[in-house]
Amino acid sequence: MKKWLAVLLAVVMLCGTVLPVWAEEAPSVQILEEEDAEAVEAAVTEEEELPEAETEIEVPEAAEETADTQEEEKQEDAVPAELPVEDAAPAETDAAPAEEIPSEEEAPAAEIADGQEEDAEAVSPEEAEEEEADAEEEELGEAIGEECGLNVDAPAAFEDSGLLTERGVTSFTGSFNGRYGNQLLAQAKDVYNAAVKKWVTNKQTGAVTVTFSTPLSALSSVASTSQSEVRYAVAYGLAALEMDHPELFWIDSWSWSTNTPSQSNPYYSSVTITPVECSSGISSNRSTFEGYRNSAVADIKASYSSGANRFTIVKAIHDYVVNNLTFASGSGATYKSAWSLFGGNGNALTQGFAKAFKVLCDQLSIPCVCVCGKRWDDDQGQYLTNMYNYVKMDDNKWYLVDTARDQGYGVKLYLLTGNNESDGEGGTIGNELLEDPTCNWSGSYVPKLVYPKRSNVRYVGIKLSSTSKTMTVGTSSTLSYTLYSAYTSGETVTWSSSQTAVATVSSAGKVTAKSVGTTVITAKTRSGSTAKCTVKVIFKDVADNTAIYWGVNNGIVAGFADGTFRPSDPCTRAQVVLFLWRAAGRPEPKSTTLKFKDNAEINKLAPDYKKAIAWGCEKNIVVGFTGGANAGKFKPNDPCTRAQIVMFIWRYKGRPSTSATISFKDVAKIKALAPDYIKAITWAVAKGITQGFEDNTFRPNTNCTRQQTVTFLYRAVK
Repeated sequence: MKKWLAVLLAVVMLCGTVLPVWAEEAPSVQILEEEDAEAVEAAVTEEEELPEAETEIEVPEAAEETADTQEEEKQEDAVPAELPVEDAAPAETDAAPAEEIPSEEEAPAAEIADGQEEDAEAVSPEEAEEEEADAEEEELGEAIGEECGLNVDAPAAFEDSGLLTERGVTSFTGSFNGRYGNQLLAQAKDVYNAAVKKWVTNKQTGAVTVTFSTPLSALSSVASTSQSEVRYAVAYGLAALEMDHPELFWIDSWSWSTNTPSQSNPYYSSVTITPVECSSGISSNRSTFEGYRNSAVADIKASYSSGANRFTIVKAIHDYVVNNLTFASGSGATYKSAWSLFGGNGNALTQGFAKAFKVLCDQLSIPCVCVCGKRWDDDQGQYLTNMYNYVKMDDNKWYLVDTARDQGYGVKLYLLTGNNESDGEGGTIGNELLEDPTCNWSGSYVPKLVYPKRSNVRYVGIKLSSTSKTMTVGTSSTLSYTLYSAYTSGETVTWSSSQTAVATVSSAGKVTAKSVGTTVITAKTRSGSTAKCTVKVIFKDVADNTAIYWGVNNGIVAGFADGTFRPSDPCTRAQVVLFLWRAAGRPEPKSTTLKFKDNAEINKLAPDYKKAIAWGCEKNIVVGFTGGANAGKFKPNDPCTRAQIVMFIWRYKGRPSTSATISFKDVAKIKALAPDYIKAITWAVAKGITQGFEDNTFRPNTNCTRQQTVTFLYRAVK
């Protein structure tokens, strides 16, 4: 008998579970875990309705033997079939009639009928009496389980079906990823999704029936685990729903029940959830709520310019809530709802402030969550339940916003603040406002949602006076900035340059251009917010030239120490080969031993010239002069002619052939050169590397300037 009293108690508690309503600065309603046996039996035998889940069950003291003496007379009529149960599964569930589920005692009876009298004779009168009593207790438990929608001890036949399904208790230990609903698992996710679909997406009201994607076994060996999982699924799913969707202003709490497992369906496969409205008939005011909400959004948008940064938008939302809500002195359910701002009388508790703030953030695409916690109250000398918000800013950090506190103080102390900031009373925000994911719920199955990590410091955003700047070598320019924060006094900014060889920046934001190239200047606030300015440093004598700055940015060419490029200066033969070598990736030659007669002139140059010329010789790009007074020489310091630069590039590209022809007026001068020159120049013209001059001449013997050389390379190599 004792074991069935415990079973009966578990069934009553599961069947009548209602997620408790938030307790604002008051003890939460607790679901009693241990009721006295006499009280529970009395509740059943007197054919009274099971207590509502919101009501605490009073448990009088009773002696164990008193319950035992009443057992025999109470088993026959313990639970009439017509006993009403508030959270019983609806008619459309797959509950099976009681008579379809045989008790464990029916099987032995069938075996005796088949002629196994020896087993029956082996049972003593005392054992038979005990088995009969157990059978009556079994029937009592099954009747209660079926009535409440939970089969607490399924027949042994279920255990042989091979359909056993075990799952762990719903939990989540990861980091926050957008919405609380995203951290749910298994059946809790089913609860959340079904509720969102009906109440949010379809904007309907009334009960919702959730079909579990993975049913939970009702077999006796795992039934208690499955029952716990159902409770956790409902608790987690509805907790995430309330926090993610404050637009469900009309819901105060919920009641729920499961399906009744049967022989054909030995699972807890669905749960029906019925919302309890915070005020009778308030769900019919959805259009009123949306009208006030849309009007608020329009007013907020009108307070800032198009393209405003996130801080400006969040501040506008914060100020609207603070200016249009007043902290309520009462404890009405609507005070805990966003209805307080969008249809109510403007009085709200902390939940009303936080939910209204999130509704507006959602409308304006600001990442925001509601957070359950506790705040220190100096008057009472204790922590009181509280709800506030976290907002994700453009630095990807989450900051605290408590509009209820700011409304009370008339300041913006709690606008995007952090743990280590002052609370204005000698303490810190982190000590005053504590996270407590359990404080919104009571009972044994308390959801513990994972919150985003709150920043330790106040948000301080920054905007620079310019996001890009062009400077010439040797010049300086100072960047100014604007800070965005509830309080900016005393805030400092740190500066850095990604390429100090190109430009440096001082602690005051003064940028000094050092050499040609590009660098990013970054200004960073105490909270970690950054603003960047891309600085392009150019030559003093070249304002804009795609080919030249391509060569500089790719390390192919460089300027002079005085910040000039000298584009009209002639380019030497050694310089052309050096540029080609750099364009090839600066490969190491097999040997740097050269056989030119003028090696001494080459050795006077920087070491890279010798590597480049040696590499050029290995690749048959460089051959030197073959006739006349310069035979056997390379002549590194001689200006490179236009014909020679095209020859070097043609050899660099592998001496490609072409069927094209050229028609320059001075083509005779080209043909007068070595045979390969006409091939190289014809190929270069066909590839668009050179087009000659406007008078349709090529001028093969004219010296090639530094700008022309880089232009040829850019067209051939890029």
